[in-house]
Amino acid sequence: MNPARKRGAASMPLLIVLFLISGATGLVYELVWTRTLIFVFGGTTYAITTVLVAFMGGLGLGCWLVGRIVERLRRPERIYGLLEVFIGLYALCVPVLFRFVEPLYRAIYPHVSDAPGLLTAVRFCVGAAVMILPTTCMGATLPLLVRYATLAGGRTGASVGLLYGVNTFGAMIGVLLTGFAFLPSFGLELSTQLAAAANVAVGLAAMFLLRRKAATRVAAGGEEGGSASVEPSRAAPISAGVRRLVLVTCAGSGFAAMVYQVGWTRALAMALGSSTYSFTCILAAFIMGLALGSLAVARLADRWSRPVALIAGVQIFIGLSAVLVLPLQGWTPVLVYYLIEARPGSFNALLAWEFLLIILFTFVPTFFMGTLFPVFARVVARGSHDAGRATGVVYGVNTLGTILGSFLTGFVLIGSPLGLHGSIVLASMLNVVLGAMLMWTTRGQGGGAWRVALSAVAIVLAPGLGWTIGRWDPYLLTSGPFIAGFDPRQLSQRVDLLHYSDGPDLSVSVLRANADPELLSLRVNAKTDASTALTDMTSQLMLGHLPMLLHGAADDVCVIGLGSGMTLGAVTRHREPRRIDAIEISAEVLKAAKYFAPYNNDAIDPEADGFAAGDARVQLIRADGRNHLLLTDRKYDVIISVPSNPWISGVANLFTREYFALCRDRLEPEGRLCVWLQGYMMPLENFRLIIRTLFDQFPEVSLWEMGDNDYVLVASESARRPTAAQIREHFMLPDVRVDLYRVGMGRPERLLARFIASGARLRDWAGEGPIHTDDNALIEFSAPRSLLQPRVYEITTAVQSLKTSPLDEFLPPDTSDSQRDQLAARILRISRAEHMVLAAAFDDQLTLTQRCRALLEAYSVDPGSYRVFVGLNTLRQPLRDAARTDPAAVELLDRIERLRAPTVAPRRARTIEDVTQQLRVLAGAAVEREHWPAAIDYLSEAYELDPGDVDVVIKFAYALLAGDHASEAARVLIHAVEAGLLSREALERSQSFAPLMDIPEYRALFEDSSAD
Repeated sequence: MNPARKRGAASMPLLIVLFLISGATGLVYELVWTRTLIFVFGGTTYAITTVLVAFMGGLGLGCWLVGRIVERLRRPERIYGLLEVFIGLYALCVPVLFRFVEPLYRAIYPHVSDAPGLLTAVRFCVGAAVMILPTTCMGATLPLLVRYATLAGGRTGASVGLLYGVNTFGAMIGVLLTGFAFLPSFGLELSTQLAAAANVAVGLAAMFLLRRKAATRVAAGGEEGGSASVEPSRAAPISAGVRRLVLVTCAGSGFAAMVYQVGWTRALAMALGSSTYSFTCILAAFIMGLALGSLAVARLADRWSRPVALIAGVQIFIGLSAVLVLPLQGWTPVLVYYLIEARPGSFNALLAWEFLLIILFTFVPTFFMGTLFPVFARVVARGSHDAGRATGVVYGVNTLGTILGSFLTGFVLIGSPLGLHGSIVLASMLNVVLGAMLMWTTRGQGGGAWRVALSAVAIVLAPGLGWTIGRWDPYLLTSGPFIAGFDPRQLSQRVDLLHYSDGPDLSVSVLRANADPELLSLRVNAKTDASTALTDMTSQLMLGHLPMLLHGAADDVCVIGLGSGMTLGAVTRHREPRRIDAIEISAEVLKAAKYFAPYNNDAIDPEADGFAAGDARVQLIRADGRNHLLLTDRKYDVIISVPSNPWISGVANLFTREYFALCRDRLEPEGRLCVWLQGYMMPLENFRLIIRTLFDQFPEVSLWEMGDNDYVLVASESARRPTAAQIREHFMLPDVRVDLYRVGMGRPERLLARFIASGARLRDWAGEGPIHTDDNALIEFSAPRSLLQPRVYEITTAVQSLKTSPLDEFLPPDTSDSQRDQLAARILRISRAEHMVLAAAFDDQLTLTQRCRALLEAYSVDPGSYRVFVGLNTLRQPLRDAARTDPAAVELLDRIERLRAPTVAPRRARTIEDVTQQLRVLAGAAVEREHWPAAIDYLSEAYELDPGDVDVVIKFAYALLAGDHASEAARVLIHAVEAGLLSREALERSQSFAPLMDIPEYRALFEDSSAD
């Protein structure tokens, strides 16, 4: 080894450490700046892709520009150090610059909102305006250090492979540090400051320490002396045409890599769950493969005599390996299920196993992708003196392909009929075809004919394998093993898949239960977000009705998040709104909502081409809900926020102080914000944190219980509350009431009984502590850790202990004592029964018969409770099994069989007639059993709903008579005659009501007729 190379080798450990840190900080910036710009541009794939394209564009531009001049630079290490210092100092200014981005974007948005292409261009320009300088400087660092390394005696392939690999490995470390340490612990701003400090330190070290090494090198024999005879090329001459084809292949390789990254990320997230930790693991595994591939080939890149054939072979191998891992990726849900069933002991242990699983599925193709970069540079370079320029060209071209891949994958491919799977197969075909084209150029070399023939076979093999053994089972893909609790292979036996589609933002499916054709569920990225199960319907409908009832006169309403459309449909049941804006981020959700048309009041017209609302007042707006509130000038009377679970990446942005402030600014003075809050899959501390954060922006907040472990927060700046009488007035509107009958809440007191607490009591319960902000994202990083321990009982128990009477909130001071006492008794009865159900559910020590008796006692307290009735219904089969040996089970089963079912209208009910028909059916069943009290209850309710229904009148009177309530039966019939519903003659001829002739008032009815 000559003296220059020895001294160059001595500087390499320091250079490696510095460039490793530089790679880590680059990913910190990318992740932090992307998250920050999402708050301005929105969380759609289009917006995120635009930001990433701007970031990557700067990297490619910097590498290409500096690559053109790097050979003329005498001190590349000094310029590198200056750039690192500049990057760090500029990064400290970025948060300030971002504060100017929002008003600028808001000013431009109204002029381009109707032109998607122009809007994308504006996002790109605004994002690039902030990021172009630092990202260009980041991109410039690689050719500078390659130049430094080759001046010190390094060869082209080895220098490029080592430095690119080290920097990429640093990027992987940056991903892991950002996702698992910096953001959870320090937040966005402090993470940026830490990265900036690291950049400045790297820059200073490079300027002063590497400068000494460079001075030693120059003293040893001149700047170029170390490289004059370093790398005599042993490769066969490469023509200009082949070099151009190599560059095309380099761009195509970047394109395909981006398709793989997006496709694998989306597919794996459906098995692992869409938490920020899952995305961190997937990105880190992908980058790790690239880094290790480049490092592994660094020492070998200059030794191959046929680098073009090598590139061709590796391209073909990447394409084939990508389709060969498709079957494994399709089985990821099953493997994840077994991982969870094995109970790894902690969330971190589960993540570690899942990280290994991701590496298993992605390592081979990503490793070989990483091997290509140094070989590309070696082919493009004309010698060691040209290594920096070649690095700039290759990196720039590869980045151009990556940008195109990111853009087309997000904007076109995934949303096309290809979907996720087809996009990956297409990318594999691109790899294989480019490899085959390059292989054709080597046909004159030894063994060329065989290589060309094998390439032709690969062209056929890649799509053939991809569309046969590589096809994914949509049932497995949508099974959601991270929360489902059963083997994903059982899903196809339980449900029919009615719909599945991949979109730019989400993958959405609609399932129908085999055991209940009326039970539909909508899954987003394999997680159920809506269904026609009555517990879910309660939440979905009450989210629409509760704020409308509490406001009482809402003209303008905004619903953020469509889901099944039932919340939107509930709002359309009210007469007051003149305009209803429905904001949905994904077209795939809009497609799926059409399947729920019978249940959502035709919120989305199932017959319309494209997407159209079934109600003329509804404006469907495809956008990020938070971004819509940021950019619109419209004020609303009611905003209904229906996000999914906060543990999902990005969803926690709809629970921050900044989001709640946006909602407050878009509400009229008397407006109401309604927020859906799940009481499962999160710790109690997070539940309180969200309430505390809402109180930070609104002085008035109330908490309401919806379905099983689902809650609603209603916030306002106004202390005005409707009275119980006003709520009842709106409640009794036929369209509203029939909707609530579908979930067993046909009476106002059942709504009021859902009230938990408000005001100072709720604020004190939330306690003192941190506020959830965009910067700290506390919930996004803490909530996923509860997935293995859903803690359902913890939140429910705590909330039940908080529960207070709603009477002080909703009864005016002049309410009479008797009215207050009557309403209080009804609400207390309902609440007590609910509490008894929860107590029975939480007590694991209860035997089957003890649990049954507890629920029967709850039923005796509130026979109209659907939750009690469902709980008893679930015990029927276990009791039948136990009845073979336990006489007590026989007696309990008999008691259950004789219970009066609560009034729940059909899930498709739309009119009062639908409800009364259901009541007739229930009453008929009670009459057959001669269970007259139940029959009277059903028919009295039907009579109250529709006193003009002759059939209901007759059946009600008959049940009253049979149940020894002759006087009440007579009054019902007399009223019907006086109202003209029944004729005296028909009643007089009826033998069924002959016993009523003993009642003077009834007999007088016919005596008056005779006198006439």
